[in-house]
Parts: sequence; C-alpha cells; structure tokens
Amino acid sequence: MRLAVLAGIGCLLAAFGVLPGGDALLRWAVVHLPGAGLLRDGQKFLAPYALLLVVSAAVGVERLVSRIDREVAGVVLVGLLLLPVAVLPDLAFGGAGRLRPVSYPADWQVVAGLVEEEPGEVLALPLSAYRAYSWNPGRVVLDPAPRLLPGTVLTDDTLRVGDVAVAGENPRLREVRRALAEGRPVRTTGVRWVVVQHQVPGEVDAEVLGGLVRVHDGPFLTLYRNPEVVPGPDGSGRARLAVVTALAAALLVVVAAIFSALHRRATAW
Repeated sequence: MRLAVLAGIGCLLAAFGVLPGGDALLRWAVVHLPGAGLLRDGQKFLAPYALLLVVSAAVGVERLVSRIDREVAGVVLVGLLLLPVAVLPDLAFGGAGRLRPVSYPADWQVVAGLVEEEPGEVLALPLSAYRAYSWNPGRVVLDPAPRLLPGTVLTDDTLRVGDVAVAGENPRLREVRRALAEGRPVRTTGVRWVVVQHQVPGEVDAEVLGGLVRVHDGPFLTLYRNPEVVPGPDGSGRARLAVVTALAAALLVVVAAIFSALHRRATAW
C-alpha cells in the first residue's frame, strides 16, 4: 500500500508540467525557488511506479503459473520473459543501430595528460552546457570536459527551462562570466588552465586569452596555461576520502536499519 501511494505521488509529480496551470507554476518555481530546478526532469519521479510495476508483474506471474499446468506454465514464463523485447524490439538492436560508442579525438587525451601533470582549475570555453561536435554528427551532448579532464572544470551551469534561463549557483563561474562580460583576461580570475573547444557554436574573444601560454593547439582543442597561477597540491585525494567516508556512513546506516528490522520482526528461518 505504501509503495502504491509513493507510485501515485511520483506519477503526479511527473505529470505536473502538463496539468492545467502546472506549466506556469513550474516556471515560476524554477525562477524564484532555490532547488526547484529538480522538478524540471519529471521522469525521475516515476521510479516508485517502475518498482511497483515490477513487483506487481512478478506477483501476477507467480499466481498465474500456480493455477495452470506445469508444462503450460513453462511456455507462459518464456513468453513473459520475451515480452519486453516483443513490445520494444529496438532495444534488442541498440535503438535500431542508433546506439553505438563514439571515439573521442586524440586531442582530449593529450589535454587530459597535460592537465594531470600540473593539476589545477580548468575553464572550458566557449561557455555552454551542451555541445554538438562534427565528429559526433546529429547528437547534442553535455559538455564532456568535466568528465574527461582531471581536477575541477568550470563549465556553464545555467539551467534552461524553455525560454527561461536560471543562473547557476557556482560563485567561481559568476566571476568568470563577469570577466568575460567586461572583456578582462580570464587569467585575472585565477584559473590554472583554459581549454578552448573548436568547431562548436560560440566564439572566444582573443582579448580574454591575453597573457595565457598556449601549450597545445589541436584541430578540436587548444589548451592554455595561466603563468600567474602556481600549481598547488592536488585536492582530489581529500575529495575522494570525503566521498568514500560518506558512502561508508550511508552503508552503515542501511546495514543498521536491516539488522534492526530483522531483530524486531520474527522470521520463518
């Protein structure tokens, strides 16, 4: 019953944007309420419904096969296993050939290696949360710089909902935006590295790159080093320790909850 209630609430949240008045209220919330941007991608709230659907299907199959002959039950089970493929055949073939790996240009590995040798803050220009590359035609992806380059990467964090643009919350990026708007060199912001992506929408004014040292110039990426910033100790080790500690604490809470539930509830075994 609790799962059914959660599933109903999740479906309501997922469909909130298409309900009467929901679109306008959602736009207002995203603009004026901190954290309301989480409501933008409503499909994630369908997780309880998906769990309810899986559990209900399993229980339904169990009851169905218990009421028919054993030989027929085997055929029914095989048919139910193949049902997802029958209703969604494109999943069996990787989206009818549309799902396939893409190899990144060698520029990315070169730049990642140079940044790893001298860790520091990286600024990805031109500022944009999404990229469309010539070597990945027909597809728009999130800027891969934060995932492919080591260290902290400053990239666009603007939240867009239709025609509404909500400014991000990263103070460092606000400082960079201010420097770009005023035409000041980005070296004054204290970033260690600046990576400029080519063959993407947007232009980078040469004046904002003034005073930087170019260390790599490829067909897809150009990497600049800020000589005014001295490389400091890499803080990634402390960051990893913090993440591992948080995960360990969460795991201990889950294990403690499981043991507490088993201790309070009598079991058959």
